[in-house]
Amino acid sequence: MEEILSRKLAEKFGETLKREEKSPATVEKYVRDAHKFLEFAGEGSILTRDTALCYKQHLSKNYAVASANSMLAALNS
Repeated sequence: MEEILSRKLAEKFGETLKREEKSPATVEKYVRDAHKFLEFAGEGSILTRDTALCYKQHLSKNYAVASANSMLAALNS
């Protein structure tokens, strides 16, 4: 099933994390990182592997390795 990127999807992601009993700090960070991915890909874009790989490349060019990996953890969730 294709996922269309939207703010609503990012918020639903946050609700899922809360149901999984993730800490409030984790929920906040993961939702913030999801919004950053949304800004990169564009609202209404279809979530694809290629988009995720381009985002990973973008992060590696603009962030320290630890920061990029942390942001990718949210995407992998």
